[in-house]
Amino acid sequence: MLAAFTGGYAGNGSGGFIGQACRWSLATGLTPLGFLPGGDYSEANAISADGSVLVGGATTPAGGWHTFRWTQATGMVSLGDLPGGDDFSFAFDVSADGAVVIGRCSTTQGRFAMRWTQPTGMVSLGDLPGGSGAESAALGVSDDGNTIVGIANFTDTFNGNHDAFIWTSSRGMRLLKDALMADYCVPQLEGWRLTSAWGVSGSGRVIVGEGVNPQGNVEAYIVRLGSGPCRADFNADGALNSQDFFDFLVAFFAGC
Repeated sequence: MLAAFTGGYAGNGSGGFIGQACRWSLATGLTPLGFLPGGDYSEANAISADGSVLVGGATTPAGGWHTFRWTQATGMVSLGDLPGGDDFSFAFDVSADGAVVIGRCSTTQGRFAMRWTQPTGMVSLGDLPGGSGAESAALGVSDDGNTIVGIANFTDTFNGNHDAFIWTSSRGMRLLKDALMADYCVPQLEGWRLTSAWGVSGSGRVIVGEGVNPQGNVEAYIVRLGSGPCRADFNADGALNSQDFFDFLVAFFAGC
């Protein structure tokens, strides 16, 4: 059985940062992972299911931050950042197979939640309209990389004036509260403001975070979505359209 530790301290960096990402397993013990070329600080935040892929953030020679992805074969590799913004990207989580990395990146409009894969590179997920802030951060991802949760309308200050979001490959980014009430008919959320979503289970069906309850008190929450969305979404792809009806007819005449 593999055990892995995704942090550690083993170096000196500028700007008050002291530390180096490291990995621990029963076979190898504690192994420092080093830095990006020219950098002097790194930290690992998440690890794949089998312990072979680690992700996090590390400093660059120019004083910025880049998301890194580490494997035994490649070592620590920068995933870069997006053009036009400041020199910044950072990873908070990774899919079970290590193929999808999520976190935050910088664009000309601000810092936004991001999703990285080898085919697409780093892609900004944007933000939600109507909030007090114009930024977002992706904090948790499902095993398959197709469900992401985090914070939207965010300005780097955890003051409760921000909102939890859910992103799926089929629906894009939505307020988590709106998605729950529309897709799962959850009237209990009336009067609540879900301010953050810190993590999501491997199945994408359980979400945890913080919210402000109807009495104005901050409270932790856990959402269990059950087996699927509303009944009308027959094929459970997150969208209601004629395909649901056709898929129902196929299943009906097949006798299942």
